[in-house]
Amino acid sequence: MNNESREETARRYAIKITLAKMLEGSMIVVVKNEDEAYVAEAHGARAIIPIELTNLQNASKNSNRLTEADLSHIHDIMDFVTIPIIARVRVGHTSRAKAFEGGKVNFLYEYEDISKISENYIFKHPFKIPFITEAKSLSYALKRINEGSSLIINKSSNEDSDNVGSTFNTVRAIFKEIETLHEADDVYARTIAVSAEVPEELVKMVARKGKLPVPFFASGGIFTPIDVSLFMKLGCDGVIISNCVFNVINPETHIKKISQALNNYNDPNKLMDLMTGIGPPIKPS
Repeated sequence: MNNESREETARRYAIKITLAKMLEGSMIVVVKNEDEAYVAEAHGARAIIPIELTNLQNASKNSNRLTEADLSHIHDIMDFVTIPIIARVRVGHTSRAKAFEGGKVNFLYEYEDISKISENYIFKHPFKIPFITEAKSLSYALKRINEGSSLIINKSSNEDSDNVGSTFNTVRAIFKEIETLHEADDVYARTIAVSAEVPEELVKMVARKGKLPVPFFASGGIFTPIDVSLFMKLGCDGVIISNCVFNVINPETHIKKISQALNNYNDPNKLMDLMTGIGPPIKPS
């Protein structure tokens, strides 16, 4: 990186953002094994996030604290699908990120966890593959983009990370901040830049466009067609579907309906059809 020109860094970052934008209008599904990965791809997922089966024993209460899947588990899943694989790494775990990059994953998702490695996020520009990171506000999103993130998802509080209501509130708040910036003057943009410790030009870019310069996905407790419709109407570029989707009676049909909702979120009649006949939401224990 030290011997690399600014133009080379910018060129590589533009390529990574282009790769991330290929996921726009789609769903990313969290999966725990090869069978779930196959079902997700077959019914419309554009990418998947593997997680370890052994970490799901208390998922109903601690799903936000699941550790990332190891490389051998990810490679097993790679053999079953052709869509991009997103490997999770904890905040600041640069060594693990480099190992995953060497392992030929397609994206890296740097996520916050109770056992996070560092308070400092990975500097992402030297990496050849795109990073996904979380943000609980516009300021956080700007920081992560300045570090080299190519896709942003919302970050809810640890206690509510699987609560779709909390997800909605966080996403709506971020869009409201962007709208305020879009309508404000350059003085306000300069204030935001100073507060977030990011280049003023990045803030002005968001102000001009009225949106982030990278895709923005909603994540947290999303696993019904009507959830998907809600977040797409808000202005999200896509959604991350909870692994809970595989606990419904017929996950294949359910995921297919979610995929259809992504393309029909403004059609109330179609959404009504998608909400009927999906059966009980969770398998009986």
